[in-house]
Amino acid sequence: MIKSRNKTNLKVLCWQRRLMGRESLAKKLLASHKANSEDNFLKDVVELSDAYYAHKHSFHNAKEILASVKIGCFYCLAISSASSVNEWCDNSWTGLCPQCGIDSIIGDISGFPITKEFMKNMQKFWFSIKKPPNME
Repeated sequence: MIKSRNKTNLKVLCWQRRLMGRESLAKKLLASHKANSEDNFLKDVVELSDAYYAHKHSFHNAKEILASVKIGCFYCLAISSASSVNEWCDNSWTGLCPQCGIDSIIGDISGFPITKEFMKNMQKFWFSIKKPPNME
């Protein structure tokens, strides 16, 4: 007997397939998952997968930073003008945050939202802390 699946279950299966081969993403999702409903689970999956994919825009990102209007740091959660980036690493290929000096910035040209909420999601995923010490 074939069990029928509702639309939400199909969405969950789709995301599970996307997560296959990405054990660290799946483990972090399961570790941070506290939702009681499938809708909240899907929201968590989307937020964490966006944080996962946005990370590639935080290294070797000089062209993106220079073409952006604003940048966000997912370590210290600062949002500032892209023109304020004046320190670089990796032979000037990766921008450093003007506030904290960490190479955890992405520009708005990346297509990801440069908001406190999105930066907090990235911070939660990549640093697994609420706030960096001595930072607001």
